Amino acid sequence: MTNCSKIKITNNPKLYQIELARIIACLFVIAYHVVPFWLDHTGFYKIRLAERIFTLDGVPVFWAIFGYFLGGRKYKNILKNAFVHILFSSVIVLCLYATIQPWLYGENALRIVSYPWEEVLFNLTHRGINMSMCLHLWYVFRYIEVALLSFGLICFSHNTKRRKICLWAGIIILLLTTMGRWGVRIYGGIEVDKVFAAMSPIIAWISIVCYIVLGCEMKECTPKIQKRNLYYFSMGMVVFLAANSMRFILQYILDRVLREYADKTLMGTANIFSFTSTIGLLLMFLSAKVKSIEVQNLVRWLGGKTFGIYLVHWAVMEKLASLGFTAFLKRMQGIVGEIIYSFVYITTVFVISLLLVWVFEKTIRLLRMRR
Repeated sequence: MTNCSKIKITNNPKLYQIELARIIACLFVIAYHVVPFWLDHTGFYKIRLAERIFTLDGVPVFWAIFGYFLGGRKYKNILKNAFVHILFSSVIVLCLYATIQPWLYGENALRIVSYPWEEVLFNLTHRGINMSMCLHLWYVFRYIEVALLSFGLICFSHNTKRRKICLWAGIIILLLTTMGRWGVRIYGGIEVDKVFAAMSPIIAWISIVCYIVLGCEMKECTPKIQKRNLYYFSMGMVVFLAANSMRFILQYILDRVLREYADKTLMGTANIFSFTSTIGLLLMFLSAKVKSIEVQNLVRWLGGKTFGIYLVHWAVMEKLASLGFTAFLKRMQGIVGEIIYSFVYITTVFVISLLLVWVFEKTIRLLRMRR
């Protein structure tokens, strides 16, 4: 784990390859998790995983390999640093995606507990949305990463014994969760598996906390800041766990008691719980020692990449479709058409996104000069 003070968002156009390398790693790690946990007897998900890696995700992986051999020592260090951060960040993506799912699915808000996790993983890496999804979420999650790396569990940062205990506790919890869900799916049936599905976000968050403690360093913080961070993080974690627990209880009541009214009852309540859990995340975000310049960079990058990537995403899809390019590639045999389509799509989206960021930053600079 890297110290939180080293995690910064740069506005130097020459260092965009850092972000590209991290996005590559994010896509690769999320796609990799489809096979170990969810592989049916037909091998369907293995087939889709291979398709995803060798077609759509194969394009950024190609750029990563190309840059590794021709980009010099600096790019190699950047790529290695990306993989250091990515395991934690990919788990954050999945946890937060499960948290905000009721906002995305509307009437099916209360179905989140029984929503198949293999579909969640598949949706995150599905053709057409994976690049925009990761680009959209990455900069938000990086600041959550900063917050979690700099939270107030100071009592563990200088105590090797406690840090080791937390690390092994997190590993054991993850192993038990994995083995438990495997056993439940094989022997226990779908009803019991819903309980594990409901618990998995909470268990994942507990495991994350135990794991991050290993890399938590707060030497630069004063006791006053440490106390504030501990307060905000503790409150955020309590609110997050309480809100999700209430949402899971509500899901259980609807499934067992009010099943016939489940689609029409208490939908607003579920969204309230989801909103409350989001507040918990914001409280944890407040525990970070974020400087004003970092906040400015956050706004700048989110403005350029978050909104820009979605505009480009839909514009590119519509333009390719209107030109008949998509239909032409679909008629091509084998994997060649998929590779060409993926290459054109991702390259176009990425290049236009960089142009949008460049225009956005130039506009900001002009406004500052006028002031």
